[in-house]
Amino acid sequence: MLANSRRNQHNDLTMYFICWQSPPSDWCKLNTNGSRHSITSRAFAGGLLRDHQGKWVIGYSRNIHICPVLDAKLWVIMDGLDIV
Repeated sequence: MLANSRRNQHNDLTMYFICWQSPPSDWCKLNTNGSRHSITSRAFAGGLLRDHQGKWVIGYSRNIHICPVLDAKLWVIMDGLDIV
């Protein structure tokens, strides 16, 4: 679980936690991420599918070679939709 902070309108610091939330029963959730190295411009992407109990169903990754980070993020979403 990651902790994040944000300042509200009164400039007070508010802490909140970010964590994985399960989908409804009998559903699965697709989590994806794509990234690009800032110097070499090589992009990579991966994702995983988890059931409503958070159990791993399937995972995948892709070496996308050289492309913008937005392309990497779109590739990984397309790959994830292909497996569901």
